[in-house]
Amino acid sequence: MAVEPWVYCGRCIYCVEGKYNLCLSKKGMGTNEWQGSFAEYAVAPEKAVYRLPSNVSYEEGFWLSLLLCVYMWSKRQR
Repeated sequence: MAVEPWVYCGRCIYCVEGKYNLCLSKKGMGTNEWQGSFAEYAVAPEKAVYRLPSNVSYEEGFWLSLLLCVYMWSKRQR
């Protein structure tokens, strides 16, 4: 499983434009009512949880998340 560290409202102008990092109502894991970022187990909203394919290791999933951030950043810089 992979869990997004942020949960977005999906309704504000930024979410509608796909700029989730600017969401006016986003909540981060370990902040507000969404606790558990340093726990062995945590509860997360369903929309923030993704099942990794069986052929993707945890390490590959970790690197994939970083590479996607770089990709999205570079795409926005054009």
